Amino acid sequence: AEGGDGLATDRSGSITPVADVYTKVPGGTGNFTGFGGNIAGAESTIFMGAAADPTYGLYYHADGTSDIRELISTNDAAPEGHGNWENFLEPDVDDASKDQLAVFTGVADNKAYSGVFMMNVGEPDNVEIVVDINSDIPNTDVQFH
Repeated sequence: AEGGDGLATDRSGSITPVADVYTKVPGGTGNFTGFGGNIAGAESTIFMGAAADPTYGLYYHADGTSDIRELISTNDAAPEGHGNWENFLEPDVDDASKDQLAVFTGVADNKAYSGVFMMNVGEPDNVEIVVDINSDIPNTDVQFH
């Protein structure tokens, strides 16, 4: 479920709260003020969360725990010197793999830089570019724009 007041998962017919407006933002200040774009994997949830300070980021919650971890936020630098992240879209998590990969679309540099990025949930400081606006389209001399 997603909405302005909280986020919950529904596994095996049991609704379990993940976070709400009373939950402290990991790595930020204050509580979450909004949620969106949540994706439930087989054993975890990745979601976009906002705070009043204003931090906006992607957060990870493993089922069976109360821990919420920040994966990446607008306080973090985007790759290749494009300033800080500004927005995150379309997050997904593959917790079936041993690496628990998170994939997302990211925007930075006053919306002049964007792409699809990947990280290992256990190593969120290591963001890899899957494809960005500087990547060549295969079998052409044209770049994604």
